[in-house]
Amino acid sequence: MTGKSSSTTLFPPERTAILSSSHHDVLDLTDVPLIGQGTKRRVFHHPGDPSCCIKIVRPDLKNWTRPFQGWKRYFYRSGAHSMQIDELREQFALYALGGYPDFMTPIRGLLETNLGPGLVVGIVRDDDGTLAPDVRQMILRKTFTPAAEQAVEDFFRKVLAAPIVVSDLTPQNICCARRGDGYACFMVDGWGDDSLLKLKSFSTSINTLLKRFAIAQCRAKMRNYQALVAKGAIDESTGAQPV
Repeated sequence: MTGKSSSTTLFPPERTAILSSSHHDVLDLTDVPLIGQGTKRRVFHHPGDPSCCIKIVRPDLKNWTRPFQGWKRYFYRSGAHSMQIDELREQFALYALGGYPDFMTPIRGLLETNLGPGLVVGIVRDDDGTLAPDVRQMILRKTFTPAAEQAVEDFFRKVLAAPIVVSDLTPQNICCARRGDGYACFMVDGWGDDSLLKLKSFSTSINTLLKRFAIAQCRAKMRNYQALVAKGAIDESTGAQPV
């Protein structure tokens, strides 16, 4: 998976799993390896396609909302699944606006699982086929080289230039993949308009302004991680800070 896509391969039929109401089509993820888990979702390997993963909202958080977004419980019936809907909506919006940016991992379809509906999403890999680390992991492992940092800055410029709406731009949501002697960065999570008034979707200037703010915050988080690692104040293997 290179992370690149075009409008002609946005939803390739051979890669797309259609949400089915049939019990026999439910994928059991009980024994499927977990790639990782965040505060809101779990990410599993796709058992039938090594170029994809499956994003599932954690069952214990199906009615969860982000801090200061408790209003979603009143305006949306989808609970924590609203983040999945936001991402799907943004993909269709980008497609309508001219194409899917090459710095994003495409959503390839929907899949019903024993843990609830999941998004089938492309995986970002290094040239050697291993899973590409995110920026936070690289900083903690002390592999965040100047070349990788330059790739992140190139990524930020692409985000600003594209019509994409972002909701959660963090070092954890940016994968940095080895490409020859350099790197290429891809956004693997955190896009879509999750606000009530959808101002970012309606106004290009507001969206650009808020993206600049999000990028500044992301840079600050990167510097903070680098400072913690330099001080030995963070566990490089787990990312945990000492109590």
